[in-house]
Amino acid sequence: MRAQNIHAREAPTRSCRPSSTSRLQLVVQTLYLAPIRFGYTTASVPALFGSKAPPASEVDMDKRAIEYEARRLQFEIWNSRELRYPLGVPGIPTLFDPRNVADHCGLYYEERERLDTDFHGGGEAAGLWRKDRSTILISRNFPYEVRRFTAGHEIGHFILHPHVGERTLHREFGFNAPRENRPALEREADYFASCLLMPRRAVISEFDARFGSKHPLALTETVAYHLKADAATLFSQPPGSLMFAESVARAEQFDRKRFSSLAKFFGVSPRAMAIRLDELVLVAAYLYA
Repeated sequence: MRAQNIHAREAPTRSCRPSSTSRLQLVVQTLYLAPIRFGYTTASVPALFGSKAPPASEVDMDKRAIEYEARRLQFEIWNSRELRYPLGVPGIPTLFDPRNVADHCGLYYEERERLDTDFHGGGEAAGLWRKDRSTILISRNFPYEVRRFTAGHEIGHFILHPHVGERTLHREFGFNAPRENRPALEREADYFASCLLMPRRAVISEFDARFGSKHPLALTETVAYHLKADAATLFSQPPGSLMFAESVARAEQFDRKRFSSLAKFFGVSPRAMAIRLDELVLVAAYLYA
């Protein structure tokens, strides 16, 4: 079933479709020409999405290009927001919900009770991208947050990987599954989903509203107390642990303020939110503060 909106469907979708000759590196090379190509100006870019690509020193070139592609898609949807939502524009998490993004791109979105795959001898898939049918299939056998991320992942395949021909691409497991030794295409689609569902500037804005604008938020006894987390456990974690970032991602209070957690606000798992916070250097374990 095609993803449906309750509002108008006249928004343009043509520029959403990737070129069969595109490469991620070419996106970076044309970073500042693309606004003209895609029909918007840098002055029209909402601050919540970020008007610049992340600096080259911050992430590798592929990640810069992937984040740019996610942001380009967000700009298209934002620029058509009043046409698509005449009764009122929803917030960022709803505006960029994968169902709405799939609809904008002219893709079909369908949820099924279970998705099986014969990849590596069988198994269950969290999602499938059927290029031959322009269809995203999502398994209901996973939590809501994993379904959202998986759908964003499959949209990432559509945008980033036109060169796969008629292959069916899939996520065999949910987002919390081990990511070691995963194919490059799958890691790229994961990063696209992260950028799509958790836009850089939107995350920073929501983080600042909850935890203050001093970055990164470092783990201290005081911070652990305000998070209502066990300080001893957090301090005992090895380098690279995301436990502190997850505590921040799921926190619903801090320094006498109560709020919806960042994970809940963006509709993702605490793990996915923690990885994004770590990528954006918004949190730091005390050893590295």
